Amino acid sequence: MSYPENTAGTLMITEYLSCDEDMLVKEVLDDLRAQGEAYSDYDIQYADVVTNSGRLIGVLQLRDLLMAPRSKTISEIMIKEPMHVNANMSFRDLKDFFRQYSFLGVPVVTDDGDLVGVVRRASVKDAASR
Repeated sequence: MSYPENTAGTLMITEYLSCDEDMLVKEVLDDLRAQGEAYSDYDIQYADVVTNSGRLIGVLQLRDLLMAPRSKTISEIMIKEPMHVNANMSFRDLKDFFRQYSFLGVPVVTDDGDLVGVVRRASVKDAASR
C-alpha cells in the first residue's frame, strides 16, 4: 500500500510482533523461542493483538506474557482497546501524539482498524530533524 507523504503510513515499520487473541500464552512463548533469531532485530517490548481478520484489539506487554500461566489465552492478559494511530495521520499530529504520550512506538491501523505497522518515536524524531 502507498500512503500520502508525511503520514504515519510513510513512517511506519512493517516488521512487528503480533499474535491472535485466541492463542494461548504457551503458543506465543513457543513461537518466540522458535523464531528468536528472526525476531532478534525487532525492537520488541509489546506484541500487538489482532483478531483472525487482522483488526487490532489489544497490546500485550512481554513482561505480562512471561509471567502469565501458560494455559491462559492472550485475550485474558492483553491491554484492551490500545492507543493507536491511523495510517493517514499527519506528521504534525504524530509529533503531537508523541509529545503527549511517552510511548516508544504506537500501532498503525487502517480506517477499518486493521493493523498495518508501527510508528516508532525515534522515526518521528528523525523525520522532524530533517
